[in-house]
Amino acid sequence: MEANHETEVVLSHQILIEALGGNEKIATELLIKFRDSLPARILKLETALSAGNLDAAKSTSHQLKGAAATMGAAPLSHICEQIELAASAGDTELLPALHTAFSSAAAKLAAELAKL
Repeated sequence: MEANHETEVVLSHQILIEALGGNEKIATELLIKFRDSLPARILKLETALSAGNLDAAKSTSHQLKGAAATMGAAPLSHICEQIELAASAGDTELLPALHTAFSSAAAKLAAELAKL
């Protein structure tokens, strides 16, 4: 069943806390490091998408997909997976819509991480 994107959880701290055996302090520290690195990661992917650089878009989206999933940011991870697949397939028609969706998901995540 597809999640309703209006009510979808942008960031689930619990996923990271559970992965770390319940250590909330380390989870918070990792989330802060992720938050601090996120603007550069977003810029790198947006630059690749804007330039039509499929190899860079594929590589960068793959890296961000994994980092976002680890941190509990499922919506961003999901859109990065879609970008990775489209870039791998050379689907330049789909990438503009994915770029828009990525920008929106990234902004929502950045706003949530700013609360830390």
